Amino acid sequence: MNEITVNFIVNDNEIELAGGQRVTMSGKIMQFVDFGEAIVLLIDWMVTNRNVFGINHEGRQLWQIAEQPAVHNDNPCTHLERRGAHAFVGTWDGLELLVEPLTGQIIKERRERGITTEWIDPS
Repeated sequence: MNEITVNFIVNDNEIELAGGQRVTMSGKIMQFVDFGEAIVLLIDWMVTNRNVFGINHEGRQLWQIAEQPAVHNDNPCTHLERRGAHAFVGTWDGLELLVEPLTGQIIKERRERGITTEWIDPS
């Protein structure tokens, strides 16, 4: 028999962790990925351009994504998924980021259209 362990429950702008801790975000949680040591959350982009966060399973915020360069006035994150050991984040204007889930460090970036289609080191 397979067992499914639920480590947290997401409801609107709140995440309830296995230990009973509740974390309330400033906007609705749109997407999330559990990486074990960190949960990466994408909240509603209407709240802030810096709308991707990493939290631990005790409810402590580990990081918030840095403001990303924008072709237009705003460049919020609009997509989140797992890509191997990293979080893959896409932004409004086509910037794609590979993010280290525990630290929020951007490992690689590329433009879906425009500047480049190759992954580059952001440093």
